[in-house]
Amino acid sequence: MAWTSWSINREDILLLRALQGVPHDQGFYIDVGANHPTFDSDTRLFYDSGWRGMNVEPSPKWFKMLVEQRPRDVNIHAAASDKAGTITLYDHPEGGLGTVKEEFANRHVTEFNVPKRGIEVPAYTLEWLCDRYIKQKPVHFLKIDVEGHEEHVIRGMNFNKCRPWILCVEAVEPLKVHIPTHEAWDHLLVEAGYRYMLFDSLNRWYVAEEHPERFPAFAYPTDDFLHWSYSQRIVDLEARVRELEANQRTLLDTSATQS
Repeated sequence: MAWTSWSINREDILLLRALQGVPHDQGFYIDVGANHPTFDSDTRLFYDSGWRGMNVEPSPKWFKMLVEQRPRDVNIHAAASDKAGTITLYDHPEGGLGTVKEEFANRHVTEFNVPKRGIEVPAYTLEWLCDRYIKQKPVHFLKIDVEGHEEHVIRGMNFNKCRPWILCVEAVEPLKVHIPTHEAWDHLLVEAGYRYMLFDSLNRWYVAEEHPERFPAFAYPTDDFLHWSYSQRIVDLEARVRELEANQRTLLDTSATQS
């Protein structure tokens, strides 16, 4: 059976393979920069399979949707950073370009005509959030996608206290896949005992040194999956076919009656 991938770049399929054997009712994730709970989501596939997690999302629109659609999850309306307080989010409620980096918000205005709208949101360290909400749980994966703020999120995490098995960290500038960003934070993960696995054109992947059984999953490309956009197209086309068939039957019935 081919799985439906809800991720942008089939991240959920790679995670599914790497975490084979984890009971679905015990699986736990952290999604920093969760964004939409369904479309382009790295955790939708896992949630639907019975997993639970913690979603950290500063955008009011996406947070509201997470609360509505992810009642089993811990949903945090805040930004993750290297210190607690407040931070300015340049929100992008129509897409995934919300950022706390003003330079990127300015670039989105000039290059993509995205309005610059700043709102103040709470900020917490990932260490504090983990201490508060997931003290006793093993964390199977941590995804960080915060449009250029990844270094600050990583610096706010204590990997001695909470050790996700697998890390997936966006490693390019927003909409600039040719500009890498990992040099600022890669060494922090390596020093924390994580081994680099691969770069998938958007993200860098790491596995905790104490979980070498997960290394082989990253040695070959993923396959046997269908992206959600194609699945949705199939659903739409099937609905259109049913509509055309119904219209055809109506025309035939009308023609028969008139004759």
